[in-house]
Amino acid sequence: ANWLFLRWIPGLGYDGRYAPWDPKTALASMSAGKVCVTHVLRNRYWCNYEVLLSSLAVIFKGGIETAQLVNVLCRVAAVWPVFRLAELVGGRRIARFTGMTLAFMPSLVMYTGVLTGENLSACGMVYAAYFFLRVLTAVEVDRRRVLSFSVFAGVSLGLSYLFKTVT
Repeated sequence: ANWLFLRWIPGLGYDGRYAPWDPKTALASMSAGKVCVTHVLRNRYWCNYEVLLSSLAVIFKGGIETAQLVNVLCRVAAVWPVFRLAELVGGRRIARFTGMTLAFMPSLVMYTGVLTGENLSACGMVYAAYFFLRVLTAVEVDRRRVLSFSVFAGVSLGLSYLFKTVT
């Protein structure tokens, strides 16, 4: 559904080349044809995002659609841990409602068309919360499991911090 909506966005008047300044420079780094950073290096999270996007553009020979697909994949990947967290807190019915609400929220669906690192960062943050709560609920189960969940939580939090520090 998100990918189809992204196909309709140009018909609604959105064009990535006329986005605000930051996404425009991310698009410029993608169309450079090599791994490229166009932001000032003090904006580390934008530079990391541009390196990722330009790397994907070099690998897959894509343009703005490649970056939008990354946003869509991050959104889709975030639904499962949100569902599991909601199931842990409120049960299966609440989890279904929460997962469906997240998957089809119109503002988030429209936001996937914009080239910003918030989707990547939010996905990492959701996984960090999920793995951290798995650590808290699996303390008595297995020491190796707790250690692996702790490592996954830390890695997810670190990846989240790479792409947007304020998430």
